[in-house]
Amino acid sequence: MWRALKLDRSLYEEVEHDESASRQVIVVVAVVAAAQALGLSLTSLILGERLGGILVGAILEFFVTLVGLFIWSYLIYLVGTKLFKGVATQQETWRTAGFARSPGLFS
Repeated sequence: MWRALKLDRSLYEEVEHDESASRQVIVVVAVVAAAQALGLSLTSLILGERLGGILVGAILEFFVTLVGLFIWSYLIYLVGTKLFKGVATQQETWRTAGFARSPGLFS
């Protein structure tokens, strides 16, 4: 994640071709999704919302982040391979897009 935050270009080449990096991507996406859910929860708490609403919002935010990544990486794959004639698999696109979500840690 640190290399992704520093925009280390070589990381994306490594992740693209390393099939074993899929586990790492799942961890990165889970950490980012949890951080975003926590941020939403703290915002809701500061705004004085009820605890039940905060918990539901946090859980929804977690799943929205995960589903959003799957949808976004598939769209990137389609545009990149069909429109721009790029060469990649869906898995390669998913892995690189997953690591690209690392800055979401701060949201």
